[in-house]
Amino acid sequence: MLATHLLRTVALAALVAACGQIAPDPEDPAPDAAPPDPPTADGMPAVVDRSCVEVKARLATAADGLYWIDPDLDGPSYKPFQVFCAGMATPTPEELLELAHTSRPADAPSSNYATYATGAVHASWTCDCGVVTTLYSKLRIDPITLAVSGRSTYAVYSSDTQLSCLQAKAGCPGTTPYAVAMSCAGNYNDSGRANIDLRGVPFHVAGTDAAMFKKAEDWSAGWGFTSAGSAAIDDARKVVTLTGGGDCGGFGAYAGVVLAQDL
Repeated sequence: MLATHLLRTVALAALVAACGQIAPDPEDPAPDAAPPDPPTADGMPAVVDRSCVEVKARLATAADGLYWIDPDLDGPSYKPFQVFCAGMATPTPEELLELAHTSRPADAPSSNYATYATGAVHASWTCDCGVVTTLYSKLRIDPITLAVSGRSTYAVYSSDTQLSCLQAKAGCPGTTPYAVAMSCAGNYNDSGRANIDLRGVPFHVAGTDAAMFKKAEDWSAGWGFTSAGSAAIDDARKVVTLTGGGDCGGFGAYAGVVLAQDL
């Protein structure tokens, strides 16, 4: 090693004498290579976009995918967080929150699902397809309010058999809204189930008790009546277990769930 180093030193000295400048060492980094961006004081990446619309404009990209945003940039109200930007080929891409804990169709649902327990045929209700389960892997998130809601585009039924039944009978429900447990099995029936699971994402539910969830009592809006339900929230406010239903009613967050960022 010492001999190799001496040979390199002699060769460099010869080049200096001959050319009047030092030739770059082939083992040194390229002199024009840009250093990596320094991390911010809190270790987060430097973020310059407040929304997916701004990401699209800055990068001139139509590629859907994960990007960092900060709704108030250097302001005190938000920390940077990752979203899935969907619809980047359109003028108005949307922000989606990718869920870390999800349920696979082949398994019993355990995370981020909502069920509609259909009942016996009665009156104009002809849907008796059993327990219909909707699974969620991405949620629409409002970057300003941090409210999340499910979209049928990013939800799936847990069973193709259920889907065939739903399509064959009049009056059957579509995908059950995120964070809503529903049933059509009798007055104050609460056999519907739903789950919110925010483990693995940097958010928790903003509310501290079940007051953020409501019974569905407005038949004109299609939510039914004689509803019942309950919500159990873990200490970290990361996991919520919901029961609910009624005579075609339910219990949950019909207007979406408002989140708060983890500290």
